[in-house]
Parts: sequence; structure tokens; C-alpha cells
Amino acid sequence: MNRVTCKTIAASLGVSASTVSRALRNDPRLKDETIEKVKHAAAEAGYQLDPRISKAYTQVLNRSHSSLQHIALIHNKPTNQQFRSGPAKAYWTAAVKVSNRLGFAIDMFTLQEVQGKGKRLSEILQHRGIEGLLVCAFYEPDIRSWNIDWDQFSAVAVGSSPQRPTMLKVDTDDYGHGYDLTKTLIKEGARKIGYISSPDQIAHEEHRSAAGYRSACDAFHAKAYPIHMVKNRNTDGSLQEKRQLSHWFGNGKMDAIVSAAPWVADYLHKTHDLPERRIGFPFRPPERFKQAQYVDYDPETIVSPALQLLKDQLFSQKKGVTYEEPTPSLHLRCPVVSRSHKDKQKTRI
Repeated sequence: MNRVTCKTIAASLGVSASTVSRALRNDPRLKDETIEKVKHAAAEAGYQLDPRISKAYTQVLNRSHSSLQHIALIHNKPTNQQFRSGPAKAYWTAAVKVSNRLGFAIDMFTLQEVQGKGKRLSEILQHRGIEGLLVCAFYEPDIRSWNIDWDQFSAVAVGSSPQRPTMLKVDTDDYGHGYDLTKTLIKEGARKIGYISSPDQIAHEEHRSAAGYRSACDAFHAKAYPIHMVKNRNTDGSLQEKRQLSHWFGNGKMDAIVSAAPWVADYLHKTHDLPERRIGFPFRPPERFKQAQYVDYDPETIVSPALQLLKDQLFSQKKGVTYEEPTPSLHLRCPVVSRSHKDKQKTRI
């Protein structure tokens, strides 16, 4: 008779051997139904855990938890893989890098993959001894529906969200970036500067960058225009959008733009001969823009101080979030890089 192993049970259920192993140890990250299904299959097959292996597993797990303090990055995207491979990838990369430097071990959790959502996730985090949370609630101003038991954790958010519940946040100075970027374009000789935005950009920075743009135009006697909206800054615009963009740019007789949409810059550069040095980006643009002006922003800019604040909170055992105003926030002002002159303004905080 063949010996029954975790692999045997895993093959019969169509899951991995590690899932079987974790289910037999009541791992809280697994759904209850998965644990019950695995245990039932193991009992039917007459399989029992080797107590020596279980003891060794527990010792290794306890040793790893005692050597490093575990924290968690939490988000609400459909899967962790989507967070790691999408536009937010750079935030995870920065979080891992900075965590290693500060002596943390960081894990990632999404509410979408946890049965029971916030309440269940809170239980999982507490079971694993995690007390510190790096909150990435991009474009979600109100995350009270997450139902996290905030009183059990120290928490710091990165980005402009959430507004509710209020918690420590580290974000960029969007107003300052809009001002500095427009000022740099004016130094390039621009006098009629257009500004292009999108719904997701507004959800992120609530017109602060556009306000900085207008202020710089007023301060340095350049002409500002009504904001032109595009549907999406990350995907190519439709033929109708491009026609509208061309009409707006041509009628305004503009000589420069500030835009977070690379496709807009490409289109106006090719169809209206807009010089690259008259294009301003609020982030590092694709390498094909050799002479554009841009804000030298990197996610590590805000992740690093956020994790340092989290470390301080954990040390002082400050837990919970407050629902009072104003929200304590740290806003960082990044340098503007002029590729056409290869110079940088100083970073200001």
C-alpha cells in the first residue's frame, strides 16, 4: 500500500501540498471551507501530521518572527499579484527595500482575497503578530467600509487617501509640484501654458497641482487656460479625444503643456510640433522624452518616511486612528528636473 503524504491529498483535491500543510495547522489565512475540506480528505485517507515535523515547523516560524518585526502593506485591489505588477508595483518594491533597511519583514494583504474582509483580515494579522500597517488606499477617500479593527494596530498611509478614517499620512506636495513645474516651463520661454488632467488624477490630488499651475502663471505673467480633461492618462486616447485635444490646443495657441498623460504629449509633439522642452510631467516620464521637464518623484520618497513614522509609532505603542480633524500629514516636495539643461532645483519639505 502506498504511503499517504501531503502531495497525495493535494493531488486528490487539486490544491498545492503547502495548502494542505497549512490547512492541517489551521492557518488563518485560508478559508474555513478549505481547512475543513482538507481535514476531511486527510481523515478519509488516514493521514496524520508527523509531530516531529510539526514541532520543527513551529520552532522555525517562531524563530523568524522573533528575529524580525513583521508589518503588513494592506490594499483593496482584486489580488496581490495585480498590486505587484500594476502601476502600484513601485510602492511594493520601495516598501520591501525600506523595510529591510529598518529591520522589518513586510507581507502584503488585500481585503479582496480574505473571506469576511476587514474583520477576518484583522484576525489574521493579529494571529501572525502583526501590529504595524502601511495603508495603500489609492483613490479611496473613505475606507471605513474596510472594517479593519484599527484600535489593534499602528497605521500610516501613503498618498492622498484616505480622508476617512483620519490617520497619519505621507504624501507629495502636489501644489508645490504644479507650481515648480510651471515655473520651469516659463523659464524655458513658455507664455501660454495648457494643463491636462483626468478623473483618476483629480481623485488622487484634488486639483492641488492645477492650483499650483495657476498660481505660477499669475506670479510670472503667463497665460493659464481652463483645465482640459481626458478620460484616461495611462491608455491611448480615442480619435474623438484627440480631435478635441487638437481643437483645444490649437484655439488656445499654446506653447507649452503640463500633463500626466504621456499619450497627450506624444500626440501634441507629433501633430502640433510642440517641443519636448515645453512639456512638463508631474512624474518621471518614459525615456523617449529626452528633453521634457518633470518632477523627480519616486515612491520611495514617501514610503521611506512613512515606514519610519510607523516604526516610531510601534516603538511608542501608539495604536488606533482618530476621526478628528485635521489629519496629521507630511507633504514632501520633490525636485523638478530640466532635461534640456540637466539641472535640478533643490528638494524642499
